[in-house]
Amino acid sequence: VFLGWSKCRGGRKVGALTYNSEVPQSTQQGIYMENGSGGFLADLTFVGGNFGAYFGNQQFSTSHLVFVNCKTAVQVHWDWAWTMQDFVIEGCENGLVVTGGAGGEHSTGQSLGSLILMDTIVANTPNGIVTSLHAENSTSFLLQNVGFFNVKTAVTDSLQQRTLLAGGDEIYVESWGFGRMTNKDGVGAFVNGEHIPAMNRSQELTGVQYDKMKPSLFTRRRPKYYDVPANKVMNVRALGAKGDGKTDDTAVLNSILSGAANTSSVVYFPFGVYVVKDTLRFPMGSRIIGQVWSQIMGTGANFEDEMQPRAVVQVGRPQDPPGIIEIQDMMFTVSGPTVGAILLEWNAQEVSKGSAGMWDSHFRVGGAIGSNLQKGNCPKNTGQVNTQCKAASMLLHLKPESDAYLENVWAWVADHDLDQPNRDQIDIYVARGMLIESKKAWLWGTSSEHCVFYQYQISGASNIAMGMIQTESPYYQPVPKAPQPFRTGLFPNDPTFNECSTSDARCYSAWALRIIDSSAVYILGAGLYSWFFDYSQECLNTNDCQNRAVEIQQRSDLWVYNLCTKAIVEMVTPIGGVATLAKDNINGFLSSILAWLEGSKDVTGQRDFEGFQLFTLNGLRNQNVPETCKTALSAKVLCDFWVSMFEEPGYRGTLGNKTLTDSVCDSGCGKSLQSWFDNVNAGCQGYNISGEIPTLHGGRMWAGYNETCLKDPETGLYCNDLIAEFSSVTSIREMPQSEMCSECYINRLALMQSSSYSIYDDNYKSDLELVYETCGETGPTDTPPPVSPRPDEGSTLCVSEKWHTVSQGGASCEQVASINNVSAVALYSMNPQIFDCNSIPDNTELCLPLSCGRIISYTDQDTCSGLEAAHDFEPGDVQRFNPWVYRDCSNLAGAIGFFGNLLCAALQNGEYVHGTPGSGGDTVTPHPGGTGYTSFPIDPPNNATIAEGTTIKCGRWHVSAEGDSCATICLSSDINIALFVAANPSLGSEYSECTSSLVSGNAYCSGPTYDWEDTEDL
Repeated sequence: VFLGWSKCRGGRKVGALTYNSEVPQSTQQGIYMENGSGGFLADLTFVGGNFGAYFGNQQFSTSHLVFVNCKTAVQVHWDWAWTMQDFVIEGCENGLVVTGGAGGEHSTGQSLGSLILMDTIVANTPNGIVTSLHAENSTSFLLQNVGFFNVKTAVTDSLQQRTLLAGGDEIYVESWGFGRMTNKDGVGAFVNGEHIPAMNRSQELTGVQYDKMKPSLFTRRRPKYYDVPANKVMNVRALGAKGDGKTDDTAVLNSILSGAANTSSVVYFPFGVYVVKDTLRFPMGSRIIGQVWSQIMGTGANFEDEMQPRAVVQVGRPQDPPGIIEIQDMMFTVSGPTVGAILLEWNAQEVSKGSAGMWDSHFRVGGAIGSNLQKGNCPKNTGQVNTQCKAASMLLHLKPESDAYLENVWAWVADHDLDQPNRDQIDIYVARGMLIESKKAWLWGTSSEHCVFYQYQISGASNIAMGMIQTESPYYQPVPKAPQPFRTGLFPNDPTFNECSTSDARCYSAWALRIIDSSAVYILGAGLYSWFFDYSQECLNTNDCQNRAVEIQQRSDLWVYNLCTKAIVEMVTPIGGVATLAKDNINGFLSSILAWLEGSKDVTGQRDFEGFQLFTLNGLRNQNVPETCKTALSAKVLCDFWVSMFEEPGYRGTLGNKTLTDSVCDSGCGKSLQSWFDNVNAGCQGYNISGEIPTLHGGRMWAGYNETCLKDPETGLYCNDLIAEFSSVTSIREMPQSEMCSECYINRLALMQSSSYSIYDDNYKSDLELVYETCGETGPTDTPPPVSPRPDEGSTLCVSEKWHTVSQGGASCEQVASINNVSAVALYSMNPQIFDCNSIPDNTELCLPLSCGRIISYTDQDTCSGLEAAHDFEPGDVQRFNPWVYRDCSNLAGAIGFFGNLLCAALQNGEYVHGTPGSGGDTVTPHPGGTGYTSFPIDPPNNATIAEGTTIKCGRWHVSAEGDSCATICLSSDINIALFVAANPSLGSEYSECTSSLVSGNAYCSGPTYDWEDTEDL
């Protein structure tokens, strides 16, 4: 035996050549691996011998192994899950031999459980693959992108002595296998040696292509730097870093790393523990190599605030140009308490495939001397959470727009104390494992274990390839129940576990993997394990230590192969879909499925509502608020889009349509609004957004939701619908007592009084006082403090500066809209004094929205496409002219009962064309709600005077002309008026004075750049 290899996770063997005897009687072996929980092997060549490699392990990744003239190239005698990629087998008698299977249904024996062989060539080898296919629930085996050249039999069943897949001179196998498969319709069945649908292989993720085969998935081995001269290697110890586990090395290391990146030098960290008390920055251009996992240890006050998470190590900065980052043989850790630590934040973008990569580098939290997170501090089963053992917010964050190549990376939160003789179990708390938001990433041979929320989360990402991932849930869960002891909402799409029933403790355990709003995701082998329920292993007997492993939300182009779980009831849980159960897919000791394809073609895990954002991260770029605040503000609100109309203050009356009201009042929407509000309130405390409190718009929506969805406790009907049927009176004092004193009417007013985000004012205060007096009820009636300054009548801003007074006899929104050629929906949104669109009282003064130019009528039978065809519109124009209409047009008919049957058939206020007086720049369609910012400055218009004090950091200019108003300028330029007056201080600080301050012929900035307030480069 050349090499005996029984390794745990994190171990690696790369780049070796073994020569064994080529005589027929040889019993030599290149590698003998009997067991373990690995691991990663790559770039090994085996020549001769009885076995090139004799493998057995729990889970493993092997890449680019070459076998020449072996009797048997590879024999696997046992595993749970294995991913073999880019093998070359040449001139052997047998290519791959699989000895036995996992056994029949309910078998507890384990031979080979699950295996993928992909991107592989088998040539001049009589027996390509020899296996024993017992029956249903035996080994899951997948071939994908495998070429057989001059092979007698491609796949042989050794037990039944039959050919499963014929050989030949040139046999290409795109995707073939046997095992349990869940198809695109969510139906599970056993596939007995058949074609398996193959993933799309995004060009972004592929590398070399062998002749007559599809391109292989990209791999890159770690760089060796053999050609780097000694004067280009910077030893951090020689340059002043201590690495003694005590001295703060932050400043000296940041200086060394900056200099090395600027001189294309390699930075060498000799073995040691390098303490950093603030963020250590790996600049783009860095090439970093450690020695036996040199440690970067974060500690100190900068990492102790859960509400302000901070990176211990930051790889590149946001907005850095693409480049090179190479990291190998490093370890990232902390010395607690460090609840706010993000051990590694990755912003790097590659300049070529694999140029931003990390190899053989690991994360370890606790369980070691110097961590302050050992048995003495953090023993198990104490009955309470020791906050000093809350050790990190996240292990690894692959940020949006980043690219990453990760190979052999193990992220471990200690479950036991490594440096105690008895290896005692301990309670260490880390909220999140790996959050992947990249636009492209490869993860080969990675593992994430023992985090509270999830081990892996792929969120808003694309082009993600994962080859053999491995997870374990925390041993202490569900005590405490997830998400305790951490706060949710500080990072995108944090799970809340709100869907769990309080009586179902097994629901409150960490997700192994979540995939949310992502595309082109390829999972090629996964071992997801749960070994304990509150440190008890009795649940292994019933295979129910926890309920769920993998959550899918709103995704297609998702391909999952060879998924294996242990003691988890639901293997895959698509939101709104049918879960794939472990009991239906038992495969020896584990449960496994060959392929889960429900999300391969169609959207799976489809939420009731796609959701909408009140703010975008890009739009918040120039806001000087913490990252956690931006994350909270930009979170999706998972509600019917109608709810977004509550952003404008107003009385919330009946919607006139029960189906619509039921959709608006979805219970999940209420939870989503509350979550948004609570997270923004916590993450943005003490800050303003464009002069407003951060919770303003979401708070109004939440108040509008509550006021709309209030129900009569006796009948279960919506209170607003009941109130709409009350007697018509001119004063509340004329109301019949039975109506005034109804629970709906009392509770409706009381609900408004309870929120600063409603339009409750002195008039409603008088009404509520009268109701309480008349009905013998009591309760608070005071006006809640305003969340924003209430403008006096003289300072009310009307976008169009046009008004309409309702004549005697009242009017409806539809009638006012028809007379003035405006949108009824916009009219309602802009005028909070409209309680009921079907009955606007006499003498009500209404601010008119901008004119549509043209309006059309429709019926409840019309569709968007039908209206577009009938009126010669372009596809999508109905939504373009009427932004309140859903993308699928489903709310069109329901709006008639409340708003009437009129639609805008042209843009509100028309289009503004650059170059004429009063215009706003490029051809602009006014859609209020844009960021208002521009990316790059441009010169101001010729023959125009820049207004006094106006910023020159401006990418969009407006030359004022007679008849202009600040409102129309803002709409045409899609800029918030607060930003407009800030960039043009000559217009004053009061919005009501803005229009009168405009000077004809002056140029005003209507699109400042994101950095317009920075003065250092002026």
